Amino acid sequence: NETKNKLFSIVAHDLRSPLGSIQNYLELINEHELSPEEKNMMEQELLSKTKDTGQMLFNILNWSMNQMGGVSVTMEPLDINEALKPVLNLQNTLAREKGIELKNEIQADAIVNCDLNMLQLVVRNIVSNAIKFTPPGGLIKISSTPADDKLQIIVEDSGVGISDTQKENLFSLKTQPSYGTGNEKGLGLGLVLCKEFIGLQGGEICFESEPGKGTTVYITLCSPQPAQLESGIVEPSLKDA
Repeated sequence: NETKNKLFSIVAHDLRSPLGSIQNYLELINEHELSPEEKNMMEQELLSKTKDTGQMLFNILNWSMNQMGGVSVTMEPLDINEALKPVLNLQNTLAREKGIELKNEIQADAIVNCDLNMLQLVVRNIVSNAIKFTPPGGLIKISSTPADDKLQIIVEDSGVGISDTQKENLFSLKTQPSYGTGNEKGLGLGLVLCKEFIGLQGGEICFESEPGKGTTVYITLCSPQPAQLESGIVEPSLKDA
């Protein structure tokens, strides 16, 4: 109950902010003549806030479904590059808008046994977080490396890093909401989802971070068994069609 109460409190506060901004903007254009520069500045701010709100609502929906036992897990062998292509294409656009370089260094033919939708949600949240907390001119790299019968997906950024007080509760709702280098709001629910969804796939997620130097997140998932590979690797584009 305490967790749910905190979540509802955060959501109520975070929904008021963009709605209030939209109302203020509409009142301004109704009562005053704004210059094109003023309109553009306000519209860019509103766009940023509505994007953050949309991501927050998406995470809340997925978290709520998981709490109610409504999330199903479909494990299958997937080519990581193909599975993450739509996610990284979108995140690359967002990174460029902020003046950040996003490098995809995932190995060719990197195969992992996972749930496609869960993997995409996890990587979307981790990379989105890296963009929020990396300043313009920074670098984010996503790579992969085999580890025994597992595969590690690594997201490394040159951002502001995570303070010691935040590290302990990073993957829980106990962490305090924070603001990115472009004043983007970070709720923290996305990281809670990441831990839950990686756990449902039998994997692990951990991180290393140093304030002022950046953060590296490690996502570890199992490699497919030989019998699974005999039936072929699932093509995400065909599955989604």
